[in-house]
Amino acid sequence: MDLYLTNETIAYFRFLLFLLGLCMGSFSNAWAWRISSGEPITKGRSHCTVCGHTLMAWDLIPLFSWLFLKGRCRYCKAPIPLRYPAAEAVCGLYFITVAVSCSFDLQLLRLL
Repeated sequence: MDLYLTNETIAYFRFLLFLLGLCMGSFSNAWAWRISSGEPITKGRSHCTVCGHTLMAWDLIPLFSWLFLKGRCRYCKAPIPLRYPAAEAVCGLYFITVAVSCSFDLQLLRLL
């Protein structure tokens, strides 16, 4: 089945895929950190690795929270390592690259 998609629709889908990629990058960061530190993956909320303060929802917006907070914890002002937003951005860019390189079909879902 062929779909006719306008350029605006394609741009909108690519933007959504970029946001999804940021979220997946954030999730993989949290998962990797929890595994390496011995914390359970399914229990507990995200927290600052320095002061231990539980992070609020607005502190967890992928890439944008890091930018708005200028790379520092909102509570203790400890620097947040650049590897966290970098991994989120790379994952978002990967999702965009895949979306640009193939059509909107099942192959896109398979590659993502």
